[in-house]
Amino acid sequence: MTAASGSARGGVEIRRLHKSFGGVRAVWDVSFTVPAGKTVGLIGPNGSGKTTLLNLLAGYYKPDAGEILYGGTDLAGLPPERIARAGVVRTWQDPRIVPDLTVAENVAIGALARGAGMPNDAARRALLAESGLTAVADTPAGSLPYGQQKLVAIARSLAASPAVLLLDEPLAGLSAFERQHVVALIQQFRTTGTVLLVDHAFGVIAQLCDHVVVLNTGTKLTEGPPGVISKDPSVIEVYFG
Repeated sequence: MTAASGSARGGVEIRRLHKSFGGVRAVWDVSFTVPAGKTVGLIGPNGSGKTTLLNLLAGYYKPDAGEILYGGTDLAGLPPERIARAGVVRTWQDPRIVPDLTVAENVAIGALARGAGMPNDAARRALLAESGLTAVADTPAGSLPYGQQKLVAIARSLAASPAVLLLDEPLAGLSAFERQHVVALIQQFRTTGTVLLVDHAFGVIAQLCDHVVVLNTGTKLTEGPPGVISKDPSVIEVYFG
């Protein structure tokens, strides 16, 4: 499993991004960079703006102001399908699988979303094996337990051969065995791809991420290496405390 060739075009640079809903400032004047080939963790308490930020990056929300620069293009305000075809792919906290399709068919949808056509059988089997889904490949995805449905959704995103992968709490609700599969998938992808990872488990963030950005009440509180962030008094107060 490799990232798309578009990863060579660079990472994602977020410049002064704003998004409000009515009078609520969900994301306010946020700037940071996800460098090409690096994994950046995005943390913060509930309501800090993490999911809103991912939705802005993936095109599900249009920012009120600011830029999202990727490969020389400002993605801000572009529709999700154009952003996905450019190589920036988002996962969700909930699986969002197609319940009546088989696991293998759900995974194949990822390649269609990128406009790459159906993956060949060998590529599909390899991705299913890497995701621990071979035994249920021909099973309707809707009949699987929640943890396996989430694995299907992550495998579907990887089938799109993204250059940048936006992961929204990929380990939430998984068993220890399923978590091992997801961590292995992320570790393999990040050797060639770029990742922005949202998760509440700081141990996972520290294990997988080169850099961490901390949000609080819609603004960027601080950023830095995981070892520095874990000892920052302001982060301890709003996140660990």
